[in-house]
Amino acid sequence: MPLTRFLFMSDEVILTFLETVLKSADLCECYYWISEYYYSGYQRKTWQLLLQIFYDFYAIKYPKLEGLIVSEYNKWKRCKCILPIMTVVLQLYERTPCCDVFLARHIPAEKFIKKGRPPKWISTFPPEDKDMLLCIHFMNIPGIRFHMDKYNCYDLYSLVCQYFQIVQNMQLKKDKLETIPFSNKKHIILALILYLHRPVEEIILDNQVSVPLLADITWVEDINNLLISPIYHTLPVKRLYSISTTIGAFDIQRFDTRCPSVKKLLGFYWEFFASFSPLWRERFRQYSAKRDKKTCSMVFKTDDDLEKFGEKYNYEPDEQSNETQNKSIINIEQGRSGKWIEDIFGIHCTLSALFPPYMASS
Repeated sequence: MPLTRFLFMSDEVILTFLETVLKSADLCECYYWISEYYYSGYQRKTWQLLLQIFYDFYAIKYPKLEGLIVSEYNKWKRCKCILPIMTVVLQLYERTPCCDVFLARHIPAEKFIKKGRPPKWISTFPPEDKDMLLCIHFMNIPGIRFHMDKYNCYDLYSLVCQYFQIVQNMQLKKDKLETIPFSNKKHIILALILYLHRPVEEIILDNQVSVPLLADITWVEDINNLLISPIYHTLPVKRLYSISTTIGAFDIQRFDTRCPSVKKLLGFYWEFFASFSPLWRERFRQYSAKRDKKTCSMVFKTDDDLEKFGEKYNYEPDEQSNETQNKSIINIEQGRSGKWIEDIFGIHCTLSALFPPYMASS
């Protein structure tokens, strides 16, 4: 359960950002949560998160956004600043999400058996690809997910393109998977299948690119860079928003009974759990502190190291007001995944089991 820059649970930061951008209610809150994750040392994982959200909720409606995101990622590789991140967040915030791909990823995989005579075109493909091609043809999502596992991503991508070119007579611009900086290539392919089956009138080919306001960029950077004195006033000043209470449809780490309660964690073990995020790990390394797994504490070589660390980084989370503490330890009840879909997207959904963690948080 890694803790972030201002001692939020990292998986809850991810999900609160996800909800905030999908609801498009408060742009500043979107910027706040993505910067909380980014500045906690998860720079590259921030891009993986944004790309995962794009392919889950936006790719099949707004395909041209893919090129923009890749372009902004390449800008980030040169500048290593948060502006390209904010630019992508703004594009998502301004558009209406669609949950088709997200739901397709969470439908249980199941083998699909087509009864009756196979279509004539199937004979033009190798026999070993028959099952996958029939699933694609009849848009059987459980079957697609079942058969995807037997392919490497590049062979699968080639097969999907061949099917839509030969059988559906589509003219495709065959981009290279390796040019897209998202590690889950099969996620991209699943989104591609749903996109190519989507009615043309439901696809929005807009090229509009909005630019974050300079005031918003400065605000995000100031939250990260401005030092608060005394140091224990940091959390009251910089914890601007509370973790969402409606993310309990996901299997978040606080539901793991092996972990201490979030209140106990923040009060007694925050240093140990903070040390699992890149930012805090480096801070502890600077003062020669190591984890003691038996006591869930950080052990410093000398009292002098402990004192210097405390002067610079001891936020004293257990001494904060209830208002400040509750922004991370507020109660979150386990919920039904279908209810989360209904609340966000307004559509009926029969899923009941918890969604798995949205992405790795450490």
